Amino acid sequence: MLPYPRSDRVDSSVLKHPRIAEVVETLVAAGGGRITYDVGGGGREMLIAAGARLAAETNTQVTIVEARSLHSDVRAFVREVQPEARSAVISAEEAALQPVGSINGVLAVHADVLRDADVRKPLLAMAHSADHLLVARHDYSDTTLDALATPGIVLRLRDLMPPAPRPAPITLSPPRWT
Repeated sequence: MLPYPRSDRVDSSVLKHPRIAEVVETLVAAGGGRITYDVGGGGREMLIAAGARLAAETNTQVTIVEARSLHSDVRAFVREVQPEARSAVISAEEAALQPVGSINGVLAVHADVLRDADVRKPLLAMAHSADHLLVARHDYSDTTLDALATPGIVLRLRDLMPPAPRPAPITLSPPRWT
């Protein structure tokens, strides 16, 4: 079973996986960064959890740029994992309408929203004005924000799977001649 059961929802249970928890800790300790992950690898959850936690620790707001269809789930997720965090969830189109320099605190962007070329430049400007930047993306996602979101962490599904059992050693016995 994959750690992340559905790609269209956020699920806080994936944060219990030791490797996912470690990535969240690393991003928070670094004050931001980028996670490149495989579909089903909990990248969206790591992005939101790290953003909410970083905002709580720095006493700032996290602004999460995400698809409209996920806004209510993202808000519920933030309330569940970091209830004291101040947060705003906006679409890429709404982000593109924000005045340059209007985002302070933590900016958390899922790179899937950068598919629309009209929002890339405004989101890049927002990223420059944010105190902390977090980005989650797939290998095929837009890389516009990559240079600003460091460190970069790559997490593959194989990193989340238990190690495969080792086969029993093969022992050869000398032939028996009778």
